[in-house]
Amino acid sequence: MPGRAWRSGAGADSTNSAVQLTVPSAGLYRLTMAASEGSFQLLVDDNYLRKTVVSGSPADPADQVYYLATGTHIFRIIQDATANEEANWSVNFTRVGELDTLPSSEQADQLGGSLGGGAFVEEWVPLQLGTAAAVNIRIAPLGAASDTLTVELFNGATRVFTSTAVAGGEVFWATSSVAAGANALRVRAADGNSAPLAYTVTISPLASPPFTWSGTSYGSNSAQARIRMSFPQNGLYRFTLGATSGRYQLRLNQTSLQKIVTTAGADFTAYVPAGTHQLTIDQDSTTNTNWSVAVAATSSAADNLPYKRSGATLGGVANDFSEEWLPVQSTANTPINVKVAAEGGDADDTLRIELYSVGQATPIYTATKLFTNEVFWSNTQLISGTTWVRVVAAPTNTAPMSYSVELATIPNIPVTLSGVSLGAGLNSAVQVNAPEDGVYSVVVTITVGSGQVRIGDAPALTLANATTQGSNVTLRVPLKAGPHVLSFLQDSAQPQTEWQVALSQRSSAAVLAVTSISPADVTVGVTTTLTVSGSGFESGTSVEIVDSSDKVAPSSSVVVSDTQLLLTLPASTRACL
Repeated sequence: MPGRAWRSGAGADSTNSAVQLTVPSAGLYRLTMAASEGSFQLLVDDNYLRKTVVSGSPADPADQVYYLATGTHIFRIIQDATANEEANWSVNFTRVGELDTLPSSEQADQLGGSLGGGAFVEEWVPLQLGTAAAVNIRIAPLGAASDTLTVELFNGATRVFTSTAVAGGEVFWATSSVAAGANALRVRAADGNSAPLAYTVTISPLASPPFTWSGTSYGSNSAQARIRMSFPQNGLYRFTLGATSGRYQLRLNQTSLQKIVTTAGADFTAYVPAGTHQLTIDQDSTTNTNWSVAVAATSSAADNLPYKRSGATLGGVANDFSEEWLPVQSTANTPINVKVAAEGGDADDTLRIELYSVGQATPIYTATKLFTNEVFWSNTQLISGTTWVRVVAAPTNTAPMSYSVELATIPNIPVTLSGVSLGAGLNSAVQVNAPEDGVYSVVVTITVGSGQVRIGDAPALTLANATTQGSNVTLRVPLKAGPHVLSFLQDSAQPQTEWQVALSQRSSAAVLAVTSISPADVTVGVTTTLTVSGSGFESGTSVEIVDSSDKVAPSSSVVVSDTQLLLTLPASTRACL
């Protein structure tokens, strides 16, 4: 059989040609098929192989290689009985290899539709592999968007995958598996298609980062494109998401990562544990989407604080996407402040913020409702390991909302904080750290509205309404060293309050003491700088030198730290006690 050529011609109403050929050794054979006019299908055995050949559309030689087992096979030429034309055909046989390998691609220029009234509506393609494997399947029909095809994958005689109807112009992805030994693809054009479809189907092993995944999804197609990807190690991976048109949501597994993507794109890192994970594209049901997902490893094993993320177009009427899930990886239990800004939506629309830890079905933290234009603060603890931030729009929202969220470590005083509170909204509560016992200045500025400031359990400090001219109040508050919660309680009678709180240390409660002065001896008449060591030094601390006549000698001092200052004695200083 190798090197054999088979050719002839047939009229539209003639009998199909058939020949019995013996394959001397199993392996891959190139079946070079051509039609000088008309069209035909080559059928091997009972749908072991079925391929369409059309004149004027020569196939790529690399795409005409198929596995044939040792033994006798029946080859048939099926002409299009509905085309009312002759078919002049030829088939050449050449042995080229042993087994198929992945990735493996199959394509055709015309299938179904108006080709001969749609006589050739399906193809069968064998795939003989040495080992079983998990695979991703890319299906790309080319033709009218109203015309569709389906793809089936068989392991031996068992069908293991059936696609939904994939339309012309879509690039659809699915995931399945192939067996060691015989596998087969069946591609079938839908009955009633208006025109022939071209197609390319590619079966690939699972990808690993770095990898770029792209496709085209139609809103009218409810199927979700998905692949499986192998992540070699635990750590942060960079996700670069794009959309040249439309909108979609990327999901990693079910809720490990869930991110809405518009034409503005998105670029961020997210923690992914080592292993095989499924990535899914949920397309917007109202529009076509051209999407891309690029995944690459980074050198980081965990997130650093502050952790900042943002999102848009959550919720509202007839919106397919109402929530996002964002993973945060921490190496230790860490007290944090959570800052959230909400925008968009209508007046009564809200967002809900939740934090979940591994294995927990209920959130470890919840901010129940954030209105549009609010800038809200709260404090909680980030658990060692993976924590998920869930941002979800209320089901009653009438318009899409956007957000930004920041998780940050507890700041030391001095620090300045600001927010926007609504009368019907939540009270902000942010944690700060006083570095030492002392008296601290708290400067509160309100530009719109009114509210109260509370630090820890101290009585609330009321600030007057300052809608037009504003209000600036300075408070002196004694604080012990350590963490303190600063709360802002807005006036519920005011629609909106814009506030700022600036904290700084005014004085220390540390005991003022001098433990040593160096050098101990100075030369009279020579300008000398002394190093004074001790405790309790702060801005404004001064040292006086008494000379031998019991008068304060002129000097100048500079505070270096709370335990050291520098004292300069001018040359005119008399002998000191």
